Amino acid sequence: MRTYLRPKPHLPYEEVTSRYRTCTNIRQKSYWHVIWLMSHPSHPQTVAEAVRNSGYSSNWIRELVKRYNAEGPDGLIDKRLHNPGQAPLLTSEQRTELAQALLGSAPDGGLWTGSKVQGWVEARVGIRPGETTGLNYLHDLGFTLQQPRPNNTHAASPKEQAAFKKSSPAR
Repeated sequence: MRTYLRPKPHLPYEEVTSRYRTCTNIRQKSYWHVIWLMSHPSHPQTVAEAVRNSGYSSNWIRELVKRYNAEGPDGLIDKRLHNPGQAPLLTSEQRTELAQALLGSAPDGGLWTGSKVQGWVEARVGIRPGETTGLNYLHDLGFTLQQPRPNNTHAASPKEQAAFKKSSPAR
């Protein structure tokens, strides 16, 4: 006999229904919707049916039910809200030092680029950051690449431009 993934009865079905209908957070409401669908007493839905009715993928529905089974109603709380993320790579003192270094010339004498900032960060921290980290630091500190746009190689010469202006019809 085949077994189906089912939410554990942490709460009575009436309480699940109430939480689903009264939830004001849209994301959590959709999570409660999945639990509500799959814990119906007379016709509990399978994962495949919940996929069709909720719009979530089967992997995410399985993850939601597993979290609900392990943690109860607290498993449906959006955990991203309380995740501060990774600590910054540079401290505020190191960012200030980088800003001062960017005011001068790059170590090779040219302009500062993302890869040169990446090397500077690696020398200070001892960890090689990702490729875009140097460019992100440049932008965060207010530095942008300041160079004029190249001229169009197929542009008309000044003489051709003048001839075009004279021969164009009046408006």
